[in-house]
Amino acid sequence: VDPIRLFVDFDGSIFWNGAVVDYATLQRDLAIESSRDRQPEIHIEPHRLAKYGVVAHVMAAAQREGLTKLGVIGGT
Repeated sequence: VDPIRLFVDFDGSIFWNGAVVDYATLQRDLAIESSRDRQPEIHIEPHRLAKYGVVAHVMAAAQREGLTKLGVIGGT
């Protein structure tokens, strides 16, 4: 299973494997991924100027859906 890259930009935009998503779409897609037999790794990559609150929201959304393979990788 390929990891999912969630990039959080400095302006609060969230990108799912390069495609911009809103919060509702993020929540829906995380729910879909959590229901799979083999859950993917979720790599959260914040821009160095990303707001902590947005990054925390993305992490919390993944955790609420039961995704356990979650990590933050170096920001740009």
